[in-house]
Amino acid sequence: MSVRIVPLSLCAPREIRMVFMWRSNPFVSQQMGYDEPLTFTDHMRHVAWVRHRDDVFCYLVYQKGIPQGVISLYIQKNSVAEAGVYKNPDLQKQGGVGFFLMQLLMDEAERRLVQRLVLRVLVTNRTAQKLYEKCGFVPFQRDDTEILYIRTMCGVSHDRA
Repeated sequence: MSVRIVPLSLCAPREIRMVFMWRSNPFVSQQMGYDEPLTFTDHMRHVAWVRHRDDVFCYLVYQKGIPQGVISLYIQKNSVAEAGVYKNPDLQKQGGVGFFLMQLLMDEAERRLVQRLVLRVLVTNRTAQKLYEKCGFVPFQRDDTEILYIRTMCGVSHDRA
């Protein structure tokens, strides 16, 4: 399986535009909880922000030459990282892509010695919730709109809320 992981900061302009198209896709935007449409200007601000941070790791993932999605880690205090993952909307009906991206995300977190990995998901996104639970994440906090999932890495324990 040929996998290529490209840091967002090193992506070509066509790749940056492709990621923007994914993020601004109505289905992806809805699942990410955007209240209003993402503009290209906002997307480019995000890309610039990622480029200038040493605690943020964002990657475009290819498998067999096909762009699969984006994974990201936002390293916080105490070896905790908030993670993000979204797949190419053209592959929404293709099974296994989300799991593949999650495996890469968890591998990257372990490589960076993250002890706790946190994901946010809308309460309405049952598909993502099932995927996160399949990958060993447990619900930690919940409100009316989102659920916070957590997964312990490197043998650290936590209490389930």
